[in-house]
Amino acid sequence: SIRMTRSVHSRFAGPLVALFTAVFCLAGCTPEATYLCPDDTQCLMITEIAAAGTELLDEDGSVEDWIEIYNVHDRAIPVGGYHLTDTEGATGWRMPERVLQPGEFLVVFLSRKSRRGETLHTDFALNADGEYLGLVRPSGLVESSFETFPEQQFGISYGRAFRDGAPTEELRFFPSPTPGAANGTGSSDID
Repeated sequence: SIRMTRSVHSRFAGPLVALFTAVFCLAGCTPEATYLCPDDTQCLMITEIAAAGTELLDEDGSVEDWIEIYNVHDRAIPVGGYHLTDTEGATGWRMPERVLQPGEFLVVFLSRKSRRGETLHTDFALNADGEYLGLVRPSGLVESSFETFPEQQFGISYGRAFRDGAPTEELRFFPSPTPGAANGTGSSDID
């Protein structure tokens, strides 16, 4: 009977632990697969924007504004619940559940199409004359922003220069945009 008890226990232990974990997680736990970034650590960064469009086309074949988000942390970061906004102090468009691996880029179109499928589209577009752009955490803290990006031109992106494989705080123009890949060192002006 001891063996039977162990056998029954081992047969039901996995599902019971899974059920307990699921219920507990609904109450706010953080499973290892969904690491939440501490408030005092930056995990995600907007590294490139194109507010006047580039040669990159969306799945409809349209030229749209786009941005690139980069995971600067050494752990996978869930982006579900983060928001993108063009209005300072507002939460804006909610990002869907998705995990960004360390060093991974995510391109999001800012097109007013509001899609959360394979390709992401916000419900707003950027003003090519320049404006605020923010990535806001589920807690409401601003994770990354451009206070007011400068006027944009078609075919030229703007963002953070990369040095030694990592983004810097140095903001530059990129005559050769790199959506989904590391930026170069760029130029200080459009000309």
